[in-house]
Parts: sequence; structure tokens; C-alpha cells
Amino acid sequence: GTLFSQLRIFISRLSSLARRKFRRYAGMLQRRWSQHVEKAGLVGTATSPRSCCYCGRPARTTQSFFSLLPILPRSPPFRGACASDSWASRPAMKATFRVALLIDTATSWGVGLIKGISRFGRQQGNWLLPVEPRGRYERFRLPQGWEGEGVIARVNRAELADEIEASGLPAVNVPWYSFDGPQIVRCSASEDESGRMAADYFLSCGFRNFAYCGPLRRPRYTDLFAEAYAQRLADHGHACLVYPAPKGEQRTIAWNTQLASLAEWLGSLPPATALLCWSAARGRQCTEACQYAGIRVPDDIAVLGGDHDDLMASMSSPPLSTIEHPAEGIGFEAGKALQQLMEAKGVNVPSIMLSPTRVIVR
Repeated sequence: GTLFSQLRIFISRLSSLARRKFRRYAGMLQRRWSQHVEKAGLVGTATSPRSCCYCGRPARTTQSFFSLLPILPRSPPFRGACASDSWASRPAMKATFRVALLIDTATSWGVGLIKGISRFGRQQGNWLLPVEPRGRYERFRLPQGWEGEGVIARVNRAELADEIEASGLPAVNVPWYSFDGPQIVRCSASEDESGRMAADYFLSCGFRNFAYCGPLRRPRYTDLFAEAYAQRLADHGHACLVYPAPKGEQRTIAWNTQLASLAEWLGSLPPATALLCWSAARGRQCTEACQYAGIRVPDDIAVLGGDHDDLMASMSSPPLSTIEHPAEGIGFEAGKALQQLMEAKGVNVPSIMLSPTRVIVR
């Protein structure tokens, strides 16, 4: 009992000492504030001829240091305390928009998109963009427990499109998979122009035999890239052989199964064939299959990737030529489209399709 009594007395004395120290410190601040007010010429009434040293308008009556604490963080340090410096007269801050990015960070395409979106977000000054490392074939979902105002995503599965629709959030879809609707606006590279650019490139090189290797067959996806390529060739009197891709997802089909299927088909193509692939990753698979089958690239088959990815193009042997798309520009335009959707609910924003930039020849 004696020990607890002594402890209570010690704590009481310590608290009393702290209160005295605080009062002494507060008094010192009050005196310094009064000296500043006198030097600044703010003593008097609101009709005093003295003016605020910050804005030149008549100064208001001197107030205590503690009564002015709420406006100190918003007022220039050691300036006047005029009425124009109050919270009410300051411009209101923009509403913050929390935007989910469901885009892979493993490809040049995805990184370029995120850079363009980030650039638009910085210009707006009120976007919050959580970014996490994501793989090319990852099954994207809205973050669990996340609350926000909009979504920019590679909507490449019907399940993700349905999830976004059910959330009621406006969204922008950036890949070639055309999952769109009242809430999902599409912003991507033009498939038609990309297909025609590839055909024109091969025709300018003098090829007479043509083929196309698309992605694995997936429901609700129409390969407009392949259709535009084949139509351009048909306009010049040429046919296009198409790889009969198996059904499924990239991650669910064994590597040796895909390689054997590709090698067999590539071996059936006539010599000096111009082969367009749906993506740079697909193009690298084809050059690898050609190595296994003993097919020379580009002597027997010339391969062109349908999009640009630095890693896939450089890993290919020989290095892969690709079609470059303005990924950063698409990301920026996707940000603009989402801003319109978030600011005006129900507004009709048309699809945005940007032209490919060039063929990068390697």
C-alpha cells in the first residue's frame, strides 16, 4: 500500500510540474505574438488606418495567439491577419478520385499504359492510383475491400467485365478484347489500322505467301486484327493461311503441347512466307518453334509481332520485328475518358481507337 501511495504522489507532482511548464511556455508564446502584432501594426480596431502587411487591406482587431491558431497553417507565416486569409475565402480543394488500375506491369504495353494514365492523373492533381506488380496472364479482379470512383483495366475475361458492371463503377477497357457496355468504355489501339499496316509492310517487302498466328481461341472475342490483315491481302489478290489455335488460356496449356502444335503448322507453310502474329509474345513462340523445327527465320519464314514488347522482341532469336502502338497516349486518353465518366454519371463517351505508330524492323 505504501508503494502505491508514493507512486500516486509522484505522478501527481509530475502532472503539476507539466502543467506549470505548459503555462510558462504558453505565456512566452503569447508575449512573442503580441510583439509581432505591435511590429506589424495590427493594434487597433478594424477601422484602423494601419494595413495588413501581406495584402494591403485594413487589418482587423488584434486577437490572442490561441484564437488565431486555426488559421495559422493556411496563412503566410508572420504576415498580416486580415479577413481575406480565413478558411472560407480560400478556394475549395478538388474532389479526390480513387482509380483502380488492373493492368499488367510485365509488358512494355502495360507499362506504357500506366505511364500515360499516371501523367494524366498528375495533371489533374486529385487522382489516387494504387499500382501493384501484375503478370501478363494474371486473372484480374477488383481489390477486395477497395472503395473508389473508377477503374481502368485490361478487361480480358467476361468474369471481370461482369464484376465491374455489378460494382456500378465507370470503367475504361484498354486491350483488344472488346468487353464494353454502358459502364465500360473502350480505349485501345486500332485493330483495323494495325492489320492493314502489317499487310502493307509485307507487301512492300515483296512477299507472295502470307500466314497469321492468332491467340488461343476464347469466348466473346473476335479477332478484328486478323480480319483486317486478311482483307487487305485479299484486296491485293493474296490468300492468308491461319493457324488453328486450340481453345483455352495460355497458362492452362502445357508448353510442349503448344510448341509441338506450332512447329507442325509452321513446317507446313510454303517457303518465303510472311507470318503475322497476334502479339510479340506469340511471335517469340513462333521463332522458338521454328528453331525446334529447323526452319530458318527470316529466310524461310519472316515473323512480325502484332504489338511491341521490348523483352519479347529481344529474347526472340533472331530479334523480332514488331508493330509499335502509342501505349502512353492510349493511357492518357483512357484517363481523360474515365474523368468524363466520373464527373458526369451516365454520360455517353464513345470508344477511342488510336492509330499504330510504325513497324519497328529488327
